[in-house]
Amino acid sequence: MKVAILGIVALCAGMVGTVVFLESKRERPRSGEVVVAGETPDVKTISTGEAVDINRHVPQTGFTIVEFTGDF
Repeated sequence: MKVAILGIVALCAGMVGTVVFLESKRERPRSGEVVVAGETPDVKTISTGEAVDINRHVPQTGFTIVEFTGDF
């Protein structure tokens, strides 16, 4: 019984060690950067104050995030 418990503990420790090792090797996006698997972020400034037809800039499929900002 003790051998079985020791084996399970060793297996769990090995799994945790593998996850920690792989996570330390993974490349991370920079702060504020959003990355979708297999794609690169596409950020465009489409206006500096003039009116914009947003439908011209949003694709028909997929997801698009539109950020509105302003200097006050």
